[in-house]
Amino acid sequence: MYSYFENGKEGCEKLQFYSNIRDEFEEKYKIYNLHKISDSISRALCYIYIEKKENIDYFNNELCWYLYYWLSNMIYPLVQKNTTMLSKIIKNIYENLNDYNPQGFTVCSDTYYLYDLNRFNEYKLLFDYSKDYRNIEQDTAYDQTPCDEYYNNYINEYIGMYKKAHSECNEGKKSNFYCRNFFTLFQKKPYEKLSSFSCTLSKNREEILEEATAHRTQEHVQNQNHLRTTIVQDSVDHHGTADGSNLGKIPSLESQQNLEKMTTFSIDDNAEGGPSKSVTGSVVP
Repeated sequence: MYSYFENGKEGCEKLQFYSNIRDEFEEKYKIYNLHKISDSISRALCYIYIEKKENIDYFNNELCWYLYYWLSNMIYPLVQKNTTMLSKIIKNIYENLNDYNPQGFTVCSDTYYLYDLNRFNEYKLLFDYSKDYRNIEQDTAYDQTPCDEYYNNYINEYIGMYKKAHSECNEGKKSNFYCRNFFTLFQKKPYEKLSSFSCTLSKNREEILEEATAHRTQEHVQNQNHLRTTIVQDSVDHHGTADGSNLGKIPSLESQQNLEKMTTFSIDDNAEGGPSKSVTGSVVP
């Protein structure tokens, strides 16, 4: 979802909310170097405005949460983690987007603001995990699924944050905003599953691919040896046999596509304010 905002859209250049935000970023907030990201912010807002305009009756409101975290992730480092200034700028963006669009509708309401920005990264990790866990479940569906160090760390970071929040909110105060947010995200999701995803660490991606290829070939031969079927190289490369059957059960994750969906951002590491991908590894396709 975040990639939609990274790419943005054109077509709003003459709309008032678009020009207002560009002007404020390049003048009022120039002291924070927000002029460097004004184009990216404006294009992202254009994207969600067009989405709301073209899908008014079935607009995906989850896009508003993704927008909030994406905006905060872009701006937070540039305001030097000044939570008061971040809240002010985000509020300004929403006011312009909602009050100065030609359709006169509310694109995203201010209910998407967080009140405890000192825990921003925790909120974002929990939100991302609540959206990504099904991909991880699919990726690690088989016992001892091989993965590289980056993907392993990626899973562990999610699970570690989830366990921390689960413990805090089930043993302590359940009524504060942090815990209300946690229960909203995970109320119908089983703890045992969300706290136990794992993969088998392999040294590098090349080693994983070699092991997966050998596994697929061996299993195929075992299953097909009575048919005297010739295995062609092209079939191995495409996870299938000459007659179209599958080769083995090493999970096919739509690997790079799913990993892109499951990328988390670090609010600490990008001096330009843009999202910095903290996970680049994957499990074997």
